This record gives sequence, C-alpha cells and structure tokens, in this order.
Amino acid sequence: MAPSALECLHLAVFTAGLISGKSAPEWSIYVGWVFLVVGLLWRLRGLGKELDYWIAACREATFCIVAYYIDSVGVYMVAVMHERRFEHISLQDNVLLLLEYLCRSEIFDGLLRRLPELNADEAALYLTACCAFYASDGRAVQAIAKLARVMRYCRLLRVLCYCSTVIPSQNQACFVNRYDETYSLTEHWREAVTHMRAGGGCNDLIFSGHASVLTFCVLLYQDFGAPRWLQGFLWCRLAHASMRIVQSRSHLSVDIVVAFLLALLLYHVIPKPRKDLEVFGASSLRSSALAWSSALVAVLAFLAALLAQPDAGPLSTANQARLAQAWEGKLEDGALIFVSH
Repeated sequence: MAPSALECLHLAVFTAGLISGKSAPEWSIYVGWVFLVVGLLWRLRGLGKELDYWIAACREATFCIVAYYIDSVGVYMVAVMHERRFEHISLQDNVLLLLEYLCRSEIFDGLLRRLPELNADEAALYLTACCAFYASDGRAVQAIAKLARVMRYCRLLRVLCYCSTVIPSQNQACFVNRYDETYSLTEHWREAVTHMRAGGGCNDLIFSGHASVLTFCVLLYQDFGAPRWLQGFLWCRLAHASMRIVQSRSHLSVDIVVAFLLALLLYHVIPKPRKDLEVFGASSLRSSALAWSSALVAVLAFLAALLAQPDAGPLSTANQARLAQAWEGKLEDGALIFVSH
C-alpha cells in the first residue's frame, strides 16, 4: 500500500532533521505548512460538515489562548518573586544519572544526539496535519475543540503546580539576566502582563509543557486511528524528546512523568464537545458564531501584539555589567538566559 500524504509529511520532515543533525530545520516546517494549506484548499468542498463544531472550536481556542497568557504571566512572576536564587542547590535526578551512564557508550550518545528532537513547532504542524487529513465528517474541528479544551486545563494545572512550590533549576548557568532586579513589584507586574515569555529563571517549571503537548500529539493520532507504525514512530520520538529534555537539564525527569500522566488522564476524561446546533439552538446559532469568531480574532490580535514586543524590559546597570563579564569569561557560573520548555 502506498503511504498517505500524512505519512509522507512525517517522513519528509524527519528526514530533513536527520540530514541537518538536529531538530527539523525551519524551512522544512514552513514547507510542511504550505503543503498542508494546499491540501486543505484542494479538499475545501468536502469540509462542509466540519462547520457543525465551528462555535465550539472558536470558544475553546479562545479560552486556550487565555490560559497560555496566564501561564506566561505566572512564569515571570514566580521567577522574580522567590527570595533566593537556588544557584547552588542540586537535586538528584536518577534518570539524568542513568542517561549520563548510558552516554558513555559512543553508539547510544551518538544516536541520542544525532536523531532529530521533536519540538513544539513540529508537533503543532503534525496536530494540524492530522486534523486536516481526516477532515470530512466533522471529526476534525470537533477534535480541535477538544484538544484546545484539554490543553487549556493542562496549562492552568501547570500554573497551579509551579506557583504552589518553587523547585530549583538544575541548569548550572540559569542566572536570570532578562529580569531587571531594580524593578518594583508594580513594575514587575507591568512587565509580566505586557510581554509573552516561554520560560522561567532559576526555578524548575513543574510540569513540562513541552512534554504534555507532544503527548497530546500522539494521543490525537491514536484517536483518529492513524497507521500503527506512525503511532509507534511518534511514541518513540516522544521518548527521545523526553530524554533530550532531561539531558539538557531543562526539566527534571519528574516533570516529564507528571506531564505525560496528566496529559493522558485529561485527554481521556474530558469529553468531546457537542454540535453547535444542540448547544445553542437554531435561533441563536448565527449570533453565537459571530460572537465567538470575533472573540477568537480579538485574542489572536492581542497575542500577536504581545509577541511583537521585546522579550524583556531593559536590563539594570548591574545586570548589564554581569552579562558583559560573562561574555568575557570572567564569571564561572555565567549569566546565561535559561529557558524551560
């Protein structure tokens, strides 16, 4: 049997990453998106039933973006409000110790480093491609609505976890130089709400948002009944990405375990949304569709405005001096930016 377009997409992007010797290069992701858009336009006439869940998808996507924004604010405030830097506190991670032992083998170390790591950008392409490939009877937009709902709850649970207990980062060069320590609490809140950030400071973020998104990607493929080999291939890539995250000290291994278990639980517990007509009724269907579509456009515009802002406010004079010294190699610990997934 000839491979499907979805299978060809996976093989092509993975091969591009294999050739480059790292994660899939950006150009391959862009080519994948072009391929996906062309495929959707080709099948446009057969996607009428997908509109049965349009309002649900817009509503859940809106709430999901708001949850990610709350996470961004929480990441910043937790990073700047803890009383000590945790620079010299080391926790024993047995999975990391195991990986370091296995990496003594040149074969294992070479495979771990050479194979392309599945990242969030690539996973987003695969999630969209899966929904687009199986779109015909309403399942795709319904799956998107469910996925957005699950990711919203997962992200809010993550905020609750890392705000409850601050655990030290295991990265030895995690000193935060992008947060100005001369700011008052009010100025820190201003920075938090006017910028979108993807990582913390000298604190571990419980649990891994990266690992949870990758797990949702694999579960979606299982839900749609993708080819068995492709499901197994994605599980292997998830395991490889998890090992790379732990090896780079971006997260403790417990963050990966919790992310996987919570993603698995949420995906199977949270139900799929019902058809819009059953929820809103024929009389308010059009007005509800307009309202939620407008809300989604508004939050997307707000998100775009945040992403267009600089990643952080201006550094204090002390932090600028420390950063300059680090570049000159005068500090042992360095003053590097540490970004958790």
